Order: sequence, then structure tokens, then C-alpha cells
Amino acid sequence: MIIRYRDLWKAFDHPILAGVDFGVNEGEMFGVFGPSGTGKSVLLKTTIGLIDLDRGDVEVDGESVYGGGPRALQRIRYKVGYVFQNSALFDSLNVYENVEMGMA
Repeated sequence: MIIRYRDLWKAFDHPILAGVDFGVNEGEMFGVFGPSGTGKSVLLKTTIGLIDLDRGDVEVDGESVYGGGPRALQRIRYKVGYVFQNSALFDSLNVYENVEMGMA
């Protein structure tokens, strides 16, 4: 599997992700659909570690996003493309960190 979501749990005011567990194989295409507030963006942000999970892990090419350390996360971020809605900035980073991310 290229990307593996393992038992993801994340809550803010209420549970957003509750035991999400699936994988994406090489060459496979998929879509994430649902109403506003159901966790689509939260799920995608976990792929590159932009949101801290309450429980679970994501693996990209066999490397752990949450347990692999900073170097593993950097390697993962070089592999994964991410386009934000309306060209928004990373909401978890300040302006300097957003600019710095593009220079890495």
C-alpha cells in the first residue's frame, strides 16, 4: 500500500474521525465526499502530519507520519502533493512557517 490510514481518531468539539481505517494502493484513484464538517479535510491533513491525532497513525510508503520522527515526516512531505481549498495557507502554521514550507 502507498498510503495506509490506521485506526484514526480525532475530536475537536465532537468526534470528527472515529476509527478510520483504509488504504490506497499504487495506481488506485479515489475521492473523498461528504457534507461540510464531516472530516474530509481533517483526514487529508493527517496524511502529511498537519493535525495531531488523538489516536492512530498514517503510513506513506511504509513510513509512519506520526511515529517516524522529523526526518521521516520531511521525506513523506516531499512525496505527497497537497492543494488547499481556495489556495489557503496551512492553518496550523504561522505566516513565516507557511513561507518557509514552500522554500524547503
